Amino acid sequence: MGASTIDTDVNDELVQIVDEENKAVKGAPRWVMRKQNLPHRSSYVFIYNSKKQLYVQMRTLTKDYLPGYYTLCTGGVVQVDEPDLVNAKREVAEEMGIENSVLNFIATKHYKDDKVDVWQNIYTLYYLSLIHISEPTRQAEISYAVFCLKKKKKKKKKKI
Repeated sequence: MGASTIDTDVNDELVQIVDEENKAVKGAPRWVMRKQNLPHRSSYVFIYNSKKQLYVQMRTLTKDYLPGYYTLCTGGVVQVDEPDLVNAKREVAEEMGIENSVLNFIATKHYKDDKVDVWQNIYTLYYLSLIHISEPTRQAEISYAVFCLKKKKKKKKKKI
């Protein structure tokens, strides 16, 4: 993907860089964090509706990480000096249009591979209203979205 396809404002935002114990150490532009695979924090919010269906979305092709992939959560990179919960709520508001969300903290997990080194702050959100992604700001974040049904387990027949 060429650099011209990624939003330069987002690419230059200052990301909170952390050490191996998840302690904040400095800020760095997002593009530097990606290029050098620096350890950072990110929020992951799993959204469920009243039917306990999980919200699934397709990332736009302009994303700097996993463009065009489906994701089971909404969220994003923590900016420098931004509290984790504030980041998660900001991302939910930006991507989903849900203001003043009540998030349930689940865990913080570390994940590292050759493309990413991230401390994942994991939350759930139970949202009982409709979610609209038609506004231009959300269209820049999400290509497609749907609530998915849980597959029902088949009952085993008893043998007589």
